[in-house]
Amino acid sequence: MIAALFGLFAFAAAQSADLPVEQQLDVSELDAGVWMHTSYRDLPEYGRVGSNGLIVERADSVVLIDTAWGEPATEKLMDWVAREIGKPVKLVVITHSHEDRTAGLPVTKAAGAASIGLNKTAQIMMSEGRGGLDIGAVGKSFGIDEGYDGMEVFYPGHGHAEDNIVVYVHRANLLFGGCLIRAADATSMGNTADGNLETWAEAAEAPAERFPGIEVIVPGHGEPGGPELMAHTAELARAARDQ
Repeated sequence: MIAALFGLFAFAAAQSADLPVEQQLDVSELDAGVWMHTSYRDLPEYGRVGSNGLIVERADSVVLIDTAWGEPATEKLMDWVAREIGKPVKLVVITHSHEDRTAGLPVTKAAGAASIGLNKTAQIMMSEGRGGLDIGAVGKSFGIDEGYDGMEVFYPGHGHAEDNIVVYVHRANLLFGGCLIRAADATSMGNTADGNLETWAEAAEAPAERFPGIEVIVPGHGEPGGPELMAHTAELARAARDQ
């Protein structure tokens, strides 16, 4: 599965390379009815950076896990869903408050999609004048669409951000780790401005116990991998903590 996935990723990436970076969007199929969307920004300290989210088809609609990185890319994402799936986006799960997760919310809201995330995420966004979320959930976990093989949202603890959550797609044995989880080629913890190196390693390991069937993990940035990405992230976090 992983080898085929990487091939799809490479093919998709070639399709948008001639567009301005903020308009680029790649979509790769990971499993039946589950796709990864990737959008981009040029960052002075890192260069061109891709940001991943998910598209999950359900019986009568679509759930997005995070928006694309900006409104132009999110418009392209909504167009892709309408053209390729033909079902409305009714829910957007926000995995933490940073812009690479939330910048397209004006687009999804205008299309009639509700947004949901932790109550803490809604509070952070409101404190920054960004409007919050339609639904601010409380508690350590909650289910989405249980009647269609289900997705489960889980708060593993403070890692990349105080409010980072992960989303498990049960029917695909797939975990969206978001920015809590580092890709296999990552050699550092990346952006730690809102991170907690004292608890990040334990937070990265927590999904393994909660979801023992994980086969594929999609990090917030970089290529998908297997369950080993949790251990890799924890090792990086402990090394950064001990420096």
